[in-house]
Amino acid sequence: MNSPHPTTEHTTTSDAVMTQIKQKHLAPIPRWRFVLLNIGLWASGVAAAIVGALGVCMIIVVLKDSQWQLLSTRPHSGALIIRTLPYLWILLLVVFVYLAHKLVRHTRYGYTYAPLYILVISLCVSAVGGGVLYVSGIGNAFVSFIDDHRPPFHAMFIPQYAIFEDSAEGLLRGRVTKIISSKEFDLKDPRGEEWVVDISNASITGNIVENAIVHAAGEPEEGRVFRADVVLVMPGERGSRMMGGPGIMYFQAR
Repeated sequence: MNSPHPTTEHTTTSDAVMTQIKQKHLAPIPRWRFVLLNIGLWASGVAAAIVGALGVCMIIVVLKDSQWQLLSTRPHSGALIIRTLPYLWILLLVVFVYLAHKLVRHTRYGYTYAPLYILVISLCVSAVGGGVLYVSGIGNAFVSFIDDHRPPFHAMFIPQYAIFEDSAEGLLRGRVTKIISSKEFDLKDPRGEEWVVDISNASITGNIVENAIVHAAGEPEEGRVFRADVVLVMPGERGSRMMGGPGIMYFQAR
C-alpha cells in the first residue's frame, strides 16, 4: 500500500504557489514580450557589430594616416607616436566585445559558449566588418568629414591632427594656397593661420600642387615661416576630393 505523504506534500506545495500568485497578483508573461525581447537582442547585436566594425575600420585609418615617418624626425618621437594611437576606437572595439558577450549570454544556448569562443568570434566579425568599411571608403569619408567640419573634440577621433596643429612640436599640416617659387609655398593650417613654408632643403614625397593637403616636419621661425625638413603630400581621396580639384603641378617628388 502506497504512502499518502507524497500526494499531500505535492498538494501543499501547489497550494503555497497558488497562494503566492494570488497575493502578488502574478500573471503569465505575454508572448509578444518575448518576441520584442528577441528582436531587441538581435537589434542590439547588429548595432554592437557595427560599432565594432567601425572601430576596426578607424583603427586602420588612423594607424595608416599617423605619419610616423614625420614623427620619427622629432626629438620626442616616441611620446608623439604614443599620442597618435587610436585610443577612442580601441575603446569602442572593447565595448563591442563586452556587449557581444552579454548579448550571447542572454540567448537560449548562450550559456554553452565559452567566453574565449565569444571573444574570438566577436573579433573576427569586427575585423571582417572593419575591412569591408575600410575598402568601401567609409573610414576616409569619415576622416574627411571631421577634417572639413572640425566638430568639438575632433582630436579624439583623429588624434594625430592635434599634434600636427601644434607648430611648437615642429609639425605642420594644412592646404597649399599659393606656389611662391620652387623653394616656397603659402599654406593655411586648419586654424586658418597662414604660413610660408620653406622647402629649399626638404625631402618631399608626392607632388606639391595648389590646394593640396600636406604634412610637414621642420622648425617654425618668426613671421609665420616654417622651414621644412620633410614634406608629405596626402594622396588619393584625401589629396583630391578634399582639395576641390587636382590643382596645378609645380614640384615633383624628389
